[in-house]
Amino acid sequence: MKIFSFFFLLLFINKCSDNSNYFIPNDFQYPENKIEMGKTFVYQNNATQELTFIDLKILDINGQHFQTLKSYDSNSVSDSLKLLNGRTFEIFNFFMNKGGNPVKAENLKDTILNNGKKLGIRLTERKYETEQLQYVTTSQEQFLKDTTVVWENSKLPCLVTQTNAKIKIKVNADTSINHLTEVASEFYYAKGIGVIKYTVQFTDHNGKENYGVWELKSIKNINN
Repeated sequence: MKIFSFFFLLLFINKCSDNSNYFIPNDFQYPENKIEMGKTFVYQNNATQELTFIDLKILDINGQHFQTLKSYDSNSVSDSLKLLNGRTFEIFNFFMNKGGNPVKAENLKDTILNNGKKLGIRLTERKYETEQLQYVTTSQEQFLKDTTVVWENSKLPCLVTQTNAKIKIKVNADTSINHLTEVASEFYYAKGIGVIKYTVQFTDHNGKENYGVWELKSIKNINN
């Protein structure tokens, strides 16, 4: 499921680089005043019981206010994201370079357009490049429905969005193995929590269908 990590951190906090507003209303994101020394969001795959983690921290450097996010599982770090004043500042991918230095993304697009529907439509495009590979990721996210979820015995309002994304993989040494992967997903944003559930569906380069449902199991303090 590492293929989807290119998108997940970008969707975890939804302020765009081209807009002053959040795509997902601030009430449906995790409150900054509750982050304290840092929080770990623990997600579990309903079928495999596999766990993934998102670390969220606040970092002040030379008077500048950053939020940092790191995505990882029990084996390795996938991606990290740094936001300055709530906007995307830097994005790094850790597994694309096969154990080498993390690959910094070029932010080509991150904006919200008014399409006449609730929330509008969020468009993103990123490019990751090494001497061997080039990954270009694009996504479109828009409102799907309102619902409710139960979290710690409380019933919470929840926004559901639908995302259609693409990953274009270019192998510089052999263009015959270039590949396009299309990813369909739904994100559930609970009020005061943020992403509480997400689904992922795609066909890999071997033609195998992949589908997963991940749910938030706990939010823990980072003790460091």
